[in-house]
Amino acid sequence: QMAKNKAHKHVAKRRPLEAVAAEYDAHFGRRFGDRWPALREALTCPSTHALLINKHCASDGHSLWRGAGSFEELPLNTPSVRLPPLMSAFHAAAPADSTGCIAYYLLDAASILAVDALDLRADDTVLDMCSAPGGKAIAIAQHLNLRRSQLWCNDVSKERCQRLRRGVSQ
Repeated sequence: QMAKNKAHKHVAKRRPLEAVAAEYDAHFGRRFGDRWPALREALTCPSTHALLINKHCASDGHSLWRGAGSFEELPLNTPSVRLPPLMSAFHAAAPADSTGCIAYYLLDAASILAVDALDLRADDTVLDMCSAPGGKAIAIAQHLNLRRSQLWCNDVSKERCQRLRRGVSQ
């Protein structure tokens, strides 16, 4: 009985969520100062998902998503549309053409924005060093002429590289 009581004393007690959140805010508030409230808001706001239209696919991604409802085109150079909340199931229905190429991809809109900021040209050579699972690499490929340009993709681990290969092979 005595050993059992000692074991229970070493079990960490669960703290209320409010206490953990306050400690979290205090820690990062000290680290980031006045910037922390805006950073916290950006980190906790819901993601905006988008469909990235694959221009290298024989299937017409534009007609496929237009048939599924009304979507807002994003004001970007990469062909993409904003997904309404709870539309991630739409990605599961992404059809492939006869070569296995997928007509569109579901991505976080921020990934597409990051690629647009690169201001890529069709004949550029690009090195993507943190590439898995491959969403940004696929977005980059939309700007490149695949016969004249080069896209080099890599990641830190063998498992992530395998995931990258699966993602970009579609």
